[in-house]
Amino acid sequence: MKIEALVSAVDASPELYDLMGLQSDALIINQCSQLSYEEFEKAGKRIRFYSFPERGVGKSRNTALCRAEGDICLLCDDDIRYKSGYEETIKNAFTRYPDADVIIFSLDSQADSRVKKNGRLHRFRATKFGAPNIAFRRTSVLKANVSFSLLFGGGSIWGGSGEDTIFIQSLFDKGLKVYGCTDTIASFDASEQSSWFSGYNDDFFEKKGRLYAAFAGKKSYIITAVTALRWCMRLGRRDYFHILSLYYKGIQWFFKQR
Repeated sequence: MKIEALVSAVDASPELYDLMGLQSDALIINQCSQLSYEEFEKAGKRIRFYSFPERGVGKSRNTALCRAEGDICLLCDDDIRYKSGYEETIKNAFTRYPDADVIIFSLDSQADSRVKKNGRLHRFRATKFGAPNIAFRRTSVLKANVSFSLLFGGGSIWGGSGEDTIFIQSLFDKGLKVYGCTDTIASFDASEQSSWFSGYNDDFFEKKGRLYAAFAGKKSYIITAVTALRWCMRLGRRDYFHILSLYYKGIQWFFKQR
């Protein structure tokens, strides 16, 4: 069982492999101003480093999916730092759950990126996790013809985040078996600044409304009514109807684009 890390990076160098603490085979997609390819080995692991003059995290991940060769692929961002032995942790989890197409692992972070219990995940519980939590059987995802949206995520047409949320929902739509594993494989680099998050401002909630509309359709009105309340409780805010109006503004904007 070969594990391959699929890394999305911007203006990076091959040294990124060591900076991220990677210990498996890796395919690094570097979005920059040039077109080039390098390949090298380290401790018996094969590292392929592609540079493309393009932007968009969804495009980067799709490019990696097309070129991936591992049995199990691990989605990675360049601000993730991997724990020693993560490769064995992933192999053991897929051995433990032989029918799993996708396994979502825990990350150490300030955000809620920890899996609460082992076993099958419900689609809406899986929504809170991001791409770096995800490992999948390459053949399962390719056969299901699942890819990343080019409309959401850093560097995309609409910006913000959410390409990973839509990807996860697509896995469930295609009937793939998604499991959760409480084992921690990595942590976020706290020194790295997010390329899209600038606070819980009006733009944040409006773009989240677009995202909910993209994967939930008309149900997004109900989902955001509950989600707005949760945000008020989490952030200690009392402007529930203002947040809800921003969600609805984003939802309506999305429906007008279709």
